Amino acid sequence: MGLIGDDQDRRKKLKYWTVNDLAANVDVPYDVIRVHANILRLTENLETDSKQCLIKIGKYVDDCEDDDPSVFRVILELAPGVVLPVEYGMADCLGEDWQRDEAQGVIDEVESALDECVPQLERLANMLHTARLRARKCVSSWMTSGLHGDFVDVRLATYDHWRGDAEPAIVVLIESIDTGTLRRTIEEIPIETIEVLEERLSHYRRDLERLQRSRADLMLLGASGTVNQLALNAMAYCTDEASALRRFATEDGFRLPDETHILMRYGEVRAASSPTNQLVEFSEDRFTIFSLYVPAARLKEAVGKPVTELVNHAFLTDDMIVTAATSHYDDGLPFVSVRLDVPVWLFCSVTGRKWKPDLQEGASTSPVSSSSAAIVPFPPRDR
Repeated sequence: MGLIGDDQDRRKKLKYWTVNDLAANVDVPYDVIRVHANILRLTENLETDSKQCLIKIGKYVDDCEDDDPSVFRVILELAPGVVLPVEYGMADCLGEDWQRDEAQGVIDEVESALDECVPQLERLANMLHTARLRARKCVSSWMTSGLHGDFVDVRLATYDHWRGDAEPAIVVLIESIDTGTLRRTIEEIPIETIEVLEERLSHYRRDLERLQRSRADLMLLGASGTVNQLALNAMAYCTDEASALRRFATEDGFRLPDETHILMRYGEVRAASSPTNQLVEFSEDRFTIFSLYVPAARLKEAVGKPVTELVNHAFLTDDMIVTAATSHYDDGLPFVSVRLDVPVWLFCSVTGRKWKPDLQEGASTSPVSSSSAAIVPFPPRDR
């Protein structure tokens, strides 16, 4: 399970220890020392062209679980240009011996990876060299069309993605644009086999074109991104709105104290309800209220009007207009689902300031909430 790409959305904190850090042994956790010592044992007699096989050890700690399950990521250079990531975490223990902890798990994974890769180092080196040449040519050709993607390298994919396969999966590293915050970043493009390299890079090129357009459009408006009113209301309810917006200077998503997800995608900040929320469900422009019955006639009348005339909730304000409303039953319980036209603001992730697209920066206004007959219960504020 590679931790670059889709897994960047995980609520994980990462710290890497380089070979020098490990040698100094300053503030290195015991389990990392244990992994390091075992890797030295496994690699001390290897006949490789690389002067130093181990590059670094990374440890991810999940900050939202009581028992702090971790994930280890070990980066090995088996030969010049042959870089192999090996990873193991709590999720890999499912169905296995629970006595084998994450540290022992990654040690075992490294041993398995070395057993498979070392005998075929020359073949792997040649394959990666060929892939590197082809990828560099492909990415360099993008510059003629004005795309700002720069080739960085080609590496083997994380070992558990291709363990035992005849042809190993690879990743192409490109200096590109983050799909969340639109900042410059290094992206890993997964390639199943070298035969489909150009095809996969062609698909990514289309994504990059969209990212570059979105980034350019926002920069012309002087903004870091856009945020819709639903997300703003969710943030304002649970925390300081400006502080939350400033988090997007370094993050592409986080959870609020009530477990609402705040996510940035293509420069757009949206809110999504937690699966554990039993009262409401919302995402994008849809808002669903459970255990609520509203007559069909009233739902029809609500279209084109502020949603607060239909239902009241802390995240809803009267500048959100109903575009569609339906009522259904699930397991005998009624629920109402509405689609909304939600206002969108521009914002700066440095200052946390927001402003309407048709106003100059700084001339912001605040939506006014209103009351209505249908009240949805909501838990107390968690500040």
